[in-house]
Amino acid sequence: MGLFCSISRITSYNEKMGLFCSLSGITSYSEKMGLFCSLSGITSYCEKMGLFFSIPGITSYSEKMGLFCSISGITSYSQKISLFCFISWITSYCEKIGLFCSISGITSYCEKIGLFCSISGITSYCEKMGLFCSISGITSYCEKMGLFCSISGITSYCEKISLFCSISGITSYCEKISLFCSISGITSYCEKISLFCSIPGITSYCEKISTTQEVGRFRHEGNLRVFYSETSPLGSGVSADKRGPRASSPRGSDNL
Repeated sequence: MGLFCSISRITSYNEKMGLFCSLSGITSYSEKMGLFCSLSGITSYCEKMGLFFSIPGITSYSEKMGLFCSISGITSYSQKISLFCFISWITSYCEKIGLFCSISGITSYCEKIGLFCSISGITSYCEKMGLFCSISGITSYCEKMGLFCSISGITSYCEKISLFCSISGITSYCEKISLFCSISGITSYCEKISLFCSIPGITSYCEKISTTQEVGRFRHEGNLRVFYSETSPLGSGVSADKRGPRASSPRGSDNL
């Protein structure tokens, strides 16, 4: 081969490969590539890829990637993306996932984040959420929460608030309920209190009232315990029981 090509003034890889394979009756790309690289002493992936992409007729990344990985026996997504991004000098996560998903025909967010996190070895929810929202250009808490819970299959309010507050580093009850109610579009205090007290761990009336007093304000009007809006001190009060506990208690004891 070497002698023949030097005699025939054949210098390019493409011509040498074409000539040799036609002489040897080799037709499949896999055999051509394997044979040619072994003949030429090419061992590194970069050289092989560079050589292979110079073969005429293969222009799109999808074809190149699919063909090269099948030739090289690369089957796992992790190896493919690692190899491909290394070859293409792609370093940022955003470019990698954008490129890889377009190559793989992956369009849905759920598949993208599932695939990408498995490739990147990301297991914690916090990292996934941070990475995914930065990739997707999502900045508001509401969008993040809605998207993340739908991806994770989380439907109950308790799970959502527990997860979200742990992600956001929110520890105080006041912040949790304020944030969560604004996310959930809950405006009435009755709903807020009912929702908040259903969060696990708050069982006794004492705890409920003690906790709720942090969120709003209570005041006594005769026999009634009335909850007032922080934003409207003169607004209409919402009473848990309009009759008041003393209506049925001669001594007026507070049953709460």
